[in-house]
Amino acid sequence: MSMTFTKLFSSITESSIWSQPDTTRLVWITMLAMADRRGRVWASVPGLANRARVSIEDCKIALTCFLSQDEYSRTKDFAGVRIEAIDGGWRLLNHEKYRDIRDDETRREQNAIAQARFRGKQSKPQSAESKPTVSQSKPTRKPIADADADADADKNKEGEGPVASLPRAQKPTIEAIKLQAAKIGLSELEAEKFFDFYESNGWRVGKNPMKSWSAALSNWKRNASTFNQHSGGSSLAQAQPVQTVFGLTKIIEAKQAQADGLKSRWAVETGLETTWSSEKAREDFVALRVQIKKLNQQLAGMA
Repeated sequence: MSMTFTKLFSSITESSIWSQPDTTRLVWITMLAMADRRGRVWASVPGLANRARVSIEDCKIALTCFLSQDEYSRTKDFAGVRIEAIDGGWRLLNHEKYRDIRDDETRREQNAIAQARFRGKQSKPQSAESKPTVSQSKPTRKPIADADADADADKNKEGEGPVASLPRAQKPTIEAIKLQAAKIGLSELEAEKFFDFYESNGWRVGKNPMKSWSAALSNWKRNASTFNQHSGGSSLAQAQPVQTVFGLTKIIEAKQAQADGLKSRWAVETGLETTWSSEKAREDFVALRVQIKKLNQQLAGMA
């Protein structure tokens, strides 16, 4: 289940989607809420219908609408088509565009709050004893510089700033990673694993921000065969013991990511019950959980 934040823009009430039937609008808003950071919605038609609380037939009508061209769409990107079918669900075609708008607005809001905080500090009266003399005073940064520093400090506390992860300008896109992977002979599947892993941890290596994603990708290629062997690959074979805490931790992380991927793609949680649309995926998930438990026990014994 996706735990990402989705901002609902007020301009949705002015879009052509708002003139559609209630059930179609409800399915659309549900897909916005379910989408991950790359705009992917992992669900089957019955699963999506259940999450949107509409009938399967109404859900199919809504999906047909989203997959069709819309001559009245405000944006002419993709000729008004809103989604495309992918293996395991759908992808929202304009998701990245609106995600970037949302991120820009969030940064502006953080800067505005930081500037207000800075002005509040500057407006506090100083006592005669606390006022520095001309010889003691030091040049201060300009208000905007202080505001930006405060905003960065706030983001660092939340694990989003440059100390905790790569700056936004340095974060690679999945397309750039796939292109580099092709150059070094790494499969597209491993490139996607690389992106998902580091996107989930804020592009950090241990506790430090990643300095070069291309170098990290090359290192991923060198270790891929070892990790795949211990993680069981598609056959989910029993992992073999390793002699280092680091190596065992990496195997556990790989297995956990594999289990999370299976659950997000094939499972739908309704209340206290989890429904799987693929029995094979459910069996693989259970097998992975057993292996992770055993590996954690082995790791505890090495501590």
